[in-house]
Amino acid sequence: MYLISFKKVADASPIPLLIYNFPGVSQGIDLSSDQLLEMANHPNIVGVKLTCGNIGKMSRLVPDVDSKDFAIFAGLVDALVPSINAGASGAIAGLCNLVPKTVVKAYHLATTPGSDPRELAKIQKLMADADALVTKTGVITGTKYALEYFYGYGGCGRRPIKPPSPEFKKLTEDGFKPIVDYEDTI
Repeated sequence: MYLISFKKVADASPIPLLIYNFPGVSQGIDLSSDQLLEMANHPNIVGVKLTCGNIGKMSRLVPDVDSKDFAIFAGLVDALVPSINAGASGAIAGLCNLVPKTVVKAYHLATTPGSDPRELAKIQKLMADADALVTKTGVITGTKYALEYFYGYGGCGRRPIKPPSPEFKKLTEDGFKPIVDYEDTI
């Protein structure tokens, strides 16, 4: 059923599509690697963002697609390094809005032979801790508030999203501080 729907949209779309596999916000719908491989053959479907957190699924997809025609991305930055090790194209994630230089540095370290593995491990730990906080606080509330607190823009989510409580603000300020401090050194 889902394949037919995606294919109909892809057939009608004037622009190429990136499939977004995010079971957490789609009533648990989690596309299988077989379904995604079938979609990868559609000429107007150019990739997938896997916010299912399944590196195994990614590892099953990568060898069977041409990365020039079908890109595979992790949906959370905490999976950036394992995703690159699995052969994926990278990650598309909310944390990139808060610490873009850190994420780019991790990507370059992960894709450049001879890079410092200790520095990459340090950044990966910072990203994993921060992404755990994004998961806990939400991209809309947590990341937007962090952008406001650390950089002066972002604000609150639109209604019906409630503004962050004082406890939530403290959690966000303290939790994102280590990665923002690292970002500020780049």
